[in-house]
Amino acid sequence: MTEKITRNTTLTMGQVAKICEVCPKTVHGWIARGNIKGYRIPNSKHRRILLRDLVKFLEDNDMSCFLDKVIPPPERPNKPR
Repeated sequence: MTEKITRNTTLTMGQVAKICEVCPKTVHGWIARGNIKGYRIPNSKHRRILLRDLVKFLEDNDMSCFLDKVIPPPERPNKPR
């Protein structure tokens, strides 16, 4: 059974790193600097990023070339230019 991907889907730092083709330390830095929203799992050092926050980060930072990896094009709303 495949999990339905929604805007509330959570991703690990490793998954975000793979999508953005960077190392997990880079994603950690983005979170630490406030470039992308992330949250820490209670009683853990692990962090999670909501898919909707990743999409916003990619759009805001001219990294939309990676959007196809997380949202198929027909499901993406057209962004006004």
